[in-house]
Amino acid sequence: MNAIEIRNLSKSFRGLYALYHLNMTVPVGTIYGFIGENGNGKSTTEKLICGLLVPNGGSIKLFDRDYKDAGVRVRGTLIENAGCFPNSSVWNNLMMQTINLNLPNPREEINRVLKIVRMEDSENIKFKSCSLGMKQRIGIAMALWGIQPCSSSTSPSTAWTRTVCGSCGRY
Repeated sequence: MNAIEIRNLSKSFRGLYALYHLNMTVPVGTIYGFIGENGNGKSTTEKLICGLLVPNGGSIKLFDRDYKDAGVRVRGTLIENAGCFPNSSVWNNLMMQTINLNLPNPREEINRVLKIVRMEDSENIKFKSCSLGMKQRIGIAMALWGIQPCSSSTSPSTAWTRTVCGSCGRY
């Protein structure tokens, strides 16, 4: 079984193709890296896999099921940045995400993920005042709330670009 199977995937923006008939297979349990220069479609591919963008053509399957199927739909992703409000505190950004995800016990969940990413003493800092590493850890904290079969991250500036596939489960 494959964790990811992409066939003839295409995505264009204003008539320019970011991806054109991409084919890719990632077996379950493997680590698959996207390496390439800016503009080669790495983040676009990840956003398509996660359902954050709609393809112009082709197909995406996760664990032999359509990527839009609720049973395999990717949740808990961090692609490029955490998407937080700069003038809100770390705590308030995390609280907004728990509301978006309709998580039970939001305060306990926030405390749980802040502990995992070692930021339990930083909850009152405004997001815009956080270092790049702190912002990435906040994004990871948010990603931990998704129960997902695939977790992906692209960050060429920090020298780690990877897609890890397999059964991730909750932390």
